[in-house]
Amino acid sequence: MRRPSTPRRLARLLTAGLLTTAGLTGLGVSSAEAAGEQVSIWLTTTDDSGGRHVTRGLQPQTPIAFQPGTGGGGTNITVDENTRFQTFTGGGASFTDTAAWLMDGSGALTQAKRDETMRKLFSPTEGIGLSYIRNPMGGSDLARFGYTYDDVPAGQTDPGLSRFSIAHDLQDVLPLTKQAKQLNPRLTTVASPWTAPAWMKDSGQLNGG
Repeated sequence: MRRPSTPRRLARLLTAGLLTTAGLTGLGVSSAEAAGEQVSIWLTTTDDSGGRHVTRGLQPQTPIAFQPGTGGGGTNITVDENTRFQTFTGGGASFTDTAAWLMDGSGALTQAKRDETMRKLFSPTEGIGLSYIRNPMGGSDLARFGYTYDDVPAGQTDPGLSRFSIAHDLQDVLPLTKQAKQLNPRLTTVASPWTAPAWMKDSGQLNGG
C-alpha cells in the first residue's frame, strides 16, 4: 500500500488532534454547534516509509477555533452536543517489564531525556496528558522473561505466600508509574493479573496449564 503524502498525513493528524482535544460539553443546550470553541493541536511527523524516524514529535501548534460551515474543502467535523455516548475514562498505555526497563533500567536514556519523555507522555500542560495506565501484575507477553510475585524453585510450593515479593517491579515499573502519577495527578492505574505462579498450575509452567 502506498504511504499517503505528507500533506495528507498532516491533515489526518490534525483531524485526530481535533477529535481528541476539542472540549465537547454542555448537554441539553439549544444549539448543537461547537463554533468558537478553541482546539489545541499537537503534531508529530515522520520521514520514512515505516514511520520510524520522527522529524517532529508532539510539537504544539497554533490553537484554532471551531467555525460553522456547510461542507466543501478542508476537514469538516460534525459536533452534536445534544448526543451523549459512552463515558471516556482516559487514554494511555502500559509500563510492561520491557517498556519500563528500556526507559529506566537499560541506561539507553539519560535521566534528563527520560524525564523529558515522561513529560511529553503524561503532563497535561507539557505533553499529551496520558491519563490511564494498565500495568501487568508480573511478567506479561511483553516482558524480558516470565516472572510472577511468588516464584519458587521447580518442585517447591508456597501456599502461605511467604515468598511473595514485588521486588522486580520496584526496579523500573513502579518508579515510572509513580512519576507518571506525579506528572498527571488524575492518572487512573489498573493492575492487570496475568498468570498464577507455576507452582499453582497443573502444568508447572507459566505458559499454559
